[in-house]
Amino acid sequence: MPLPPKPEVPAVSAEALARLSLPADPEHLETLLEFVNGQAQAAGLEPHDLYRVDLAAEEVLTNIVKYAYPRGGGQVRVDCGVAGQSFVMEFRDQGQPFDPLAAAAPDLAEDLRQRPVGGLGIHLVRQVMDQVSYQRQGDTNLLRLAKTIAA
Repeated sequence: MPLPPKPEVPAVSAEALARLSLPADPEHLETLLEFVNGQAQAAGLEPHDLYRVDLAAEEVLTNIVKYAYPRGGGQVRVDCGVAGQSFVMEFRDQGQPFDPLAAAAPDLAEDLRQRPVGGLGIHLVRQVMDQVSYQRQGDTNLLRLAKTIAA
């Protein structure tokens, strides 16, 4: 059964967000995560929300690096910053089309040894972020995540 929908993340003007584009390669993962963390800190996220943003970004970026380009050679672009009352992250790649929100919710009651591999990551992302949306725009996967900034 698919996970219940989260509210859509509104589109944000590209000029409003900071951007980093690097090869989708494990050697660049730390740089990408440091970029997201720096932008989230600058946005004023509380420590518990900063942790959630870091967790979600690591999950998404790790999956792009591991699975988007089975033949290698691709790029990942991360745009992030403040939009309204939210910290927004947009992840773009031109890898294989993949809508992570179409995945069925994992059966958390099933014995761990009997569970199929995979599916827990996007479940975790959906739990820790306030808004999650996916679009395929031409040859680009676009995953948007948002975390409300505490007043």
